[in-house]
Amino acid sequence: MKSKTLKIRNIPNEPPIIATVSVKPTPALTAMMFISFIMIIFNQIFSYMGVLLFGLSSFCLFVLPDRKLIEFTHDYIILYNCKERGDCTLIYWEDILTWQYIWRADRDELRIELVDHTIESIECYSKKTVVPLLRAFVREKEKIIQKGKRVKVA
Repeated sequence: MKSKTLKIRNIPNEPPIIATVSVKPTPALTAMMFISFIMIIFNQIFSYMGVLLFGLSSFCLFVLPDRKLIEFTHDYIILYNCKERGDCTLIYWEDILTWQYIWRADRDELRIELVDHTIESIECYSKKTVVPLLRAFVREKEKIIQKGKRVKVA
């Protein structure tokens, strides 16, 4: 098994990163800023609400910190959920036994079981990015929940 935990500074430069999943929903916040700006300019009735939305979205976008959760390459996936802030988990595609994206009302979770039966779990907030990329690389290893049962798709 080639997968391992390593320092972020020791991540190999090759292969290049295909996609990155972050905590901050930048496209949604940018859209909210744009809509609130339109509300301020064109609609006097909703201009106060537009100012509040613009302020809130600007604060979230420019002041609050962002953090990488997951990065995808052609050879492996990098999870940034280690206890030590400077560490990450590098998981090669061939080391994944099964993976599952679990939706919950409060948070989503990506659960990856490795060939040595250890489970890596990370909170996710962007199913539209994570699931298509995982299906592109390890489609045959996805676990699907049907009627309360877990079924392995072959």
